Amino acid sequence: MISDEELAVLEAQLSSWEEEQSRLQDQEVQLVDDSESLSDEMESLDEFVKETIEENSNKKTEETDVEETIAEIAEDVFPENSFYTTNRETFISSINCESIPYSHSYLIIRFPEFYIKNRENRSHKIKNLFVVCCFDICNEGKISMLSKIYGNRSEYTSAEFKSHYRHSHLSRSGHRQFTYFCLGEGTSMSTALAELNMKFCPERFELFLHLLNSYVRYESLEGGPFIKMEKITLKSSTIEPTVDVEVERIDYLSLISEDLDNDLPIYFDPFKNRYAFNCCDESYLKALGSITVNPYVKNSEGGYTRYSSSEGVLLTESEKLRERKPMLLFRNETIYSEVIDEVNEDKENVVEVTKYPKPEIARRIGETIARDVNLYYFKKETYEKEY
Repeated sequence: MISDEELAVLEAQLSSWEEEQSRLQDQEVQLVDDSESLSDEMESLDEFVKETIEENSNKKTEETDVEETIAEIAEDVFPENSFYTTNRETFISSINCESIPYSHSYLIIRFPEFYIKNRENRSHKIKNLFVVCCFDICNEGKISMLSKIYGNRSEYTSAEFKSHYRHSHLSRSGHRQFTYFCLGEGTSMSTALAELNMKFCPERFELFLHLLNSYVRYESLEGGPFIKMEKITLKSSTIEPTVDVEVERIDYLSLISEDLDNDLPIYFDPFKNRYAFNCCDESYLKALGSITVNPYVKNSEGGYTRYSSSEGVLLTESEKLRERKPMLLFRNETIYSEVIDEVNEDKENVVEVTKYPKPEIARRIGETIARDVNLYYFKKETYEKEY
């Protein structure tokens, strides 16, 4: 028979087991509740992930659509001469593009051959100009166009190479580097780029490309070019040599007399009672300018500036070979920067330049001739009076 003490122990153990059972049941209920809560959280997280993926997918689709639009519009305006890429290695060397900011994508446009002109009716042929437009992704995830454009040439003549001329509105930096175009302030080009930088619009972008096509073909003297086309010369130095006026006077007199059929612009000045020389006579100046060593040309202000002659020494074949370097990957083609001279330069649209002597020399020669003529007539009159 169980004693009272043993019964009390068994009752205590039973009570403890019941309490443990109750505690375990409570934990089980809590686990079920926690599981249900975790399941709800997982469902919410799953929904959030799906929405995020869908949103990013829509943005990516929108971004891809814009990029396709950029490429399509560029190809319509410049058939077979546009290339849209997100690969910066298309510039081959970091030296080539160190001025171009790192961007999401780049549109490269090639102008194979065209004439650049200015208001003075000067023109110059340019070959293989490449223009780069840059695009970035803004905070809203949309594409915007940077407000600068960059350019470089892959083909130069010896004269362009020696003059560091790539385009009138590109700086005279190393010929392998892309540098930014000078667009001016408040111009149609700078305004169009500013608008595209604020918000990309396909219609505005197409208008910009047409503006670009006109921009590269005009040397704006009003805005002050980096280098004028008239400065292109094969001469390695543009320093004007010192000329002895008296020595040149002798050479000129022996040549211009025949060229003018001895009809020098001399007239008698009754107020001074002596012969004078018209130093502004156009025929005299042109005759003098055609044989002068260092001719001048008239500028738009009516003054005179040094004439940049195209006479000089072309680069040798070995020099051209040394300068030939890879510059760009364009439409699956490696573009090389190189110097190429045309044997028969196309003269179409090139204005003939009227050359003039240095104004100081023209004046000194005229004064000397007038002095000699007056001396001749003075001696003649003196001789006639004596005899």
